[in-house]
Amino acid sequence: MLIGEWHGTNEFPLLIDTLVDQAAELGHPAIVGLEVPCSEQPAIDNLTKSQSQSNSGSDSDSGSDSDSEQIDGPWWRRDERFQDGRSSQAMARLVENLAVRKSATIVAMDGPWVAPGSPIPMDYLHLLEAPRDETMARHLLDVMDRNPKAVTFVLAGSEHVAVGSDGDGRPTLGRYVTQWHPNAVSLLGRSCGGEAWGLRVDGDLSAGSYPVPDDAELAPGAQWTDRVGPDGYHGYVHIGPVTPSSPARQGEPT
Repeated sequence: MLIGEWHGTNEFPLLIDTLVDQAAELGHPAIVGLEVPCSEQPAIDNLTKSQSQSNSGSDSDSGSDSDSEQIDGPWWRRDERFQDGRSSQAMARLVENLAVRKSATIVAMDGPWVAPGSPIPMDYLHLLEAPRDETMARHLLDVMDRNPKAVTFVLAGSEHVAVGSDGDGRPTLGRYVTQWHPNAVSLLGRSCGGEAWGLRVDGDLSAGSYPVPDDAELAPGAQWTDRVGPDGYHGYVHIGPVTPSSPARQGEPT
């Protein structure tokens, strides 16, 4: 299931967290693909590993570790003026919750992020030259192939999860996934108004809260068919009102 989100809300990451819990209750392992740079994957894996070690070494409540173990790094600490909502508090909380509970395999799908002024690692150079959606698809499909019995939830910008082509005519993430997994469902995220945190253009590029469209005329919940509509989605998920989630970490001036 691919869900096109408004970046920078509390509600969309919480939806993924809830879906993973429901899958676990039904006995299904889960994969969660996020629009997070693949350069963050080692930190995510280390966080999951540290939780596994701390839980196996102690009989205490695992919830006590969640306060001390946090995802961190240059991408989460980008200059606040360029925080587009993908490194929000809600997104960090989702990663940390999944790591603490070990309830899903987390895939940082996006191309690498390199701090301004920093050298580009040679291992990432080829990814910087590749189309973003192709890079995201490669990372996600590789993990899906290695976990064929898992259910997969993807949370990314709506233009990426649509089944079709991007503005340059190249396949989207949604198109790659549905080619290999025809039973995949792409849902456009809708809301009945509220605000999200992201980038806005008010003469100059800046970050902050901005209003999102009100789709109150749509029924709440999710609706879809087995065919892709003309908009590139199988249907939609109406999440209700949304609230902004500010950057996870204090930004470092660039």
